Amino acid sequence: MFESIFIEDTGVSLTLESGIIAIIAAVAMGTVLSIAHIHLNKERAVARTFAITLVVLPAIIAIIVALVGNNVARAFSIAGIFSIVRFRSMQQDTKELAFVLLSMAIGLGCGMGYVGYAVAFGLILGAVSVVAQLAFRDRHEYKTLKVFMPENLDYGETLNNVLAKYAKTSQLIQVKTADLGSLYKLTYKIALLPETNEKQLIDDLRTKNGNLTISLTNAYELEER
Repeated sequence: MFESIFIEDTGVSLTLESGIIAIIAAVAMGTVLSIAHIHLNKERAVARTFAITLVVLPAIIAIIVALVGNNVARAFSIAGIFSIVRFRSMQQDTKELAFVLLSMAIGLGCGMGYVGYAVAFGLILGAVSVVAQLAFRDRHEYKTLKVFMPENLDYGETLNNVLAKYAKTSQLIQVKTADLGSLYKLTYKIALLPETNEKQLIDDLRTKNGNLTISLTNAYELEER
């Protein structure tokens, strides 16, 4: 079960049947990882492109490694695979990086023919991730609050007094200038009190920021640009 499917008595290291088995196993495990990642991030939106990447990445790596063939070239190909992986933007959560690395490991295992090891380790680590998430879950439902403030106002004390009335926790994550420095754009990570009326919160904030733009979104995300 845990031997390489690419080793045969005939000396042929890769056949069509074994290659198809490896690809199917890689896609199946990638699908499991993608579903697990979506389940672990129900509190915020998961990018569809990232979920699709988790499905196809193990299969892509498995194909590359399987086609290399000999051990020396395989070592160089593995180094190349890891070196070309780049992220278009900063990852919002370290779990995303962990799932990418796990999907790559599964692809390497399937590509070398060790489908049993790839499936076993993938399921074990996936289960560990789910259990750890449930054990250390933050019970707060976080939202993203973005507020524009005039440059001549002390945004810290002004907004903190309002947020203290409506939020269980609030944290200033980012401060940016806008409109050639005439405005501040503040991004908060907040968890609202159960009885909080979102409209009332926004109305109170509008009285403090001169009726400038305010946005409140359900998913917590940090703007990167």
